[in-house]
Amino acid sequence: MPHFIVEYSANLDDELDLPGLFSAVHDYLIALQHFPLGGIRSRAHRIEQYRFADGRDTFAGLHAQLKLSAARPAQTRKAIAAGVFEVLKQHCAALQQRRFVALSMEVGLFETETFFNHNNLHALFPAPGTNAHTTESNP
Repeated sequence: MPHFIVEYSANLDDELDLPGLFSAVHDYLIALQHFPLGGIRSRAHRIEQYRFADGRDTFAGLHAQLKLSAARPAQTRKAIAAGVFEVLKQHCAALQQRRFVALSMEVGLFETETFFNHNNLHALFPAPGTNAHTTESNP
C-alpha cells in the first residue's frame, strides 16, 4: 500500500489525464521512501450518474481516496495525504481554470486485522531505503 483511487464524472473523459496523475502521485509516494514500491497502486472509476450543485451539466467532479495503513501514526498519514492532495491540486489546476470542477480527497485506512494481501510484485523491487535489486521473471 498505499492505494490511490479516483472517481471522476464522465464529462471529464476528454480532459482528465489519469496516466499523468497516477505518475505524479506515484513519483511523490516513491520519493517519500515509506512504502514498498510493489505496493503502490492507483486506479480510477468513471462515474456515469452524478449531479453537482444546481445540476448544470458543465459541472464536473473528481474525488480521490488515499488508502493507508492504520498502523502508521496519524501525523504521518496526515502529512502523506496533504502531499498527495497538493499533487492532485497541481495536476488539476489547468482543468479548474477551464471549467468548474469539484475536487476532493479523503483518507481511508486499511486495518491490520482485516486487510488481506498476497502480492508477488514485492519481489521485483528493493525495500525502501535499500539498493538491493531483483531480476524480473514470470511467476
